Amino acid sequence: MKSLKTLIVFAFLCPLFSMAQASFQPGYIVMKNSDTIRGYVDVREWNSNPDAISFKRNQADKAERYTPETIKAFSGGVYNFITYSGPISTNVTDVNRIGSARDTSFRIAEVFLEVLQKGRNVILYSYADYLKTRYFIAETSVGTPVELKYGIYQATDENGTLRTKTDQTYLRQLNTLALKYGALDDELTTRLIKADYEKPALMQIVGKINKLSAQEYKAANAEGKAVYFYAGIAANFASTTHQVNTGYDRAGGKDASSVMPAFRAGFRVYLNPNTQRVELGVEIGAALSKYNVIYSQQITPKINVNYGYQTLTVSLTPLLIYNFYKSDALSVYAGGGAQVGNSSYSDKVYRNTADGSNAPTTANPFSFRTWRIPAVIKGGVVVGKKIDLNAAYIFQTPVSNDAVFILNTSSFQIGVNYRF
Repeated sequence: MKSLKTLIVFAFLCPLFSMAQASFQPGYIVMKNSDTIRGYVDVREWNSNPDAISFKRNQADKAERYTPETIKAFSGGVYNFITYSGPISTNVTDVNRIGSARDTSFRIAEVFLEVLQKGRNVILYSYADYLKTRYFIAETSVGTPVELKYGIYQATDENGTLRTKTDQTYLRQLNTLALKYGALDDELTTRLIKADYEKPALMQIVGKINKLSAQEYKAANAEGKAVYFYAGIAANFASTTHQVNTGYDRAGGKDASSVMPAFRAGFRVYLNPNTQRVELGVEIGAALSKYNVIYSQQITPKINVNYGYQTLTVSLTPLLIYNFYKSDALSVYAGGGAQVGNSSYSDKVYRNTADGSNAPTTANPFSFRTWRIPAVIKGGVVVGKKIDLNAAYIFQTPVSNDAVFILNTSSFQIGVNYRF
């Protein structure tokens, strides 16, 4: 129960770690005088556009803070931002909070806009804050972003009925640009009739205005890798202990350990493919272990007993992983999960060592549990994005159902995975 509580706490804290943990990735900043300084940008799991960033010229340096007032642009990892100064709409677009009149309110601010797509004709940006997400467009040759206007409001129709209206000025803005750059074919005309004010639809329209081929569009809008597969082997250090003050304990029962092979394979999905900090995954595995002891029985008949068996456990383990440090050269991670394991038992012996006959007992030394669900914690170091050197601890769970032969097992695995 204690290990399960630990995993639950870890699951809740991981998203907080992903926002709070520094992750300096190669990048640059552009000063107000247009000087470009290369170094490392602290890339976060941003739910909205950052108000400020941390930057280091060298990894060993102390981080410095920069805002839209102090730099013109910055790039870190797969992210690119520019500084924008001008009007930003403040109308509400939540259908549950809209008013009864068209709202054209705005504020003047200096903020970071994220570059979503930069093409030969136009550039698409986004800006998200606590209120909503807005999209901006700029002609590449001009470079001044203008907000793509969108709004919803309530108004009465000709029958006096109150209805929700949509301001789709953004479609007219995009239509004007498509005409200017000779991109308004039948396909784009159809898209402009029904396109939602959302990133996927706007990216496709802007891609058409930029006259990107399918290959160019894919390259321009590529995000980080979202999923990867892996397979590997490990050494399984299993420890089987007997419970004290039981019949087996009073008879002289012993603990035992073994080192045997294990295999595992699985996949993991990044919650944010760009920052690649938090992963969800599923792992299948197979592990061998062995329990084998010889003890002098302390009860009648006083004989030497050889007691043992071999276990093959096939498992399925959902995992939650957090990358504390991540770069192309080296990554460090830790996480955990709950392993659902099915165990089969072979090479079962309970015999008198003197003559090889079955040792007498009124209990059942082979009353084993087939299913077990231990908690698992694991961590590792990834070298060059491919070689994963890792370790895992599988918490102790009961092996037997018998009231006399009460055994528990846990294991520690050290292995290597290859990521595909």
